[in-house]
Amino acid sequence: MRKIIYPLFAVSLLFLFTGCNKNKKLAKMDGNNKEYKETPVELSETIYIQIPNTILGSSLSGWGACQSIPFGQQIDYTAFVPTQNPNPYAGLVRNINPTKVVMELASVESCDFSMLGNLTVYICDKGVTDPANFVFPNPSNPDAAYNAIKLGEMTTIPESIGRSLTLPLASSDIIIDQFIHAGDFQIYTEMTIDKAFTDAFATIRTTMDLKAELDNEK
Repeated sequence: MRKIIYPLFAVSLLFLFTGCNKNKKLAKMDGNNKEYKETPVELSETIYIQIPNTILGSSLSGWGACQSIPFGQQIDYTAFVPTQNPNPYAGLVRNINPTKVVMELASVESCDFSMLGNLTVYICDKGVTDPANFVFPNPSNPDAAYNAIKLGEMTTIPESIGRSLTLPLASSDIIIDQFIHAGDFQIYTEMTIDKAFTDAFATIRTTMDLKAELDNEK
């Protein structure tokens, strides 16, 4: 009987000391259990919008570059621009918020943004083909499905605007996770053109600065 009790007593002591060592190790690792703090990151997306000269029609084909269209006419132009987010790590961030949208006229050297009367920009899902089908976020029901967000607009564009403009954002609280995480989305633009241009395309380089948070739950 004595031979049996002794090994059991020894094993009990072993577990006791092992448990003490384990508790000491866990105490040293308390730093790993500190409350998580959000990690902000900054991103940017560059999108090119091309306006074809053909929208001016044959009657304005010989009109001088950056000359006002006769009789105060304005030409309405709308376009869906397919856009991709090539960053494979986009899914690791959340609360993606546009902070600044800068648009630069990258062609039509003889003109500037005064060729536009007004400008509105949206971001929308890949499959949307008609702005009449836009569904916007519902502030009173945040969980409701939507397929488009208004990024910003300029209702009037001054003659002195130059070749670069900063688009006034529709809100400082815009979140575009749905579109960036999808990988493929669209930029939809509405504008009026009141001056002619002779280049085959008027190219607008659009840079969207974004702030986001690392999603440490992934």
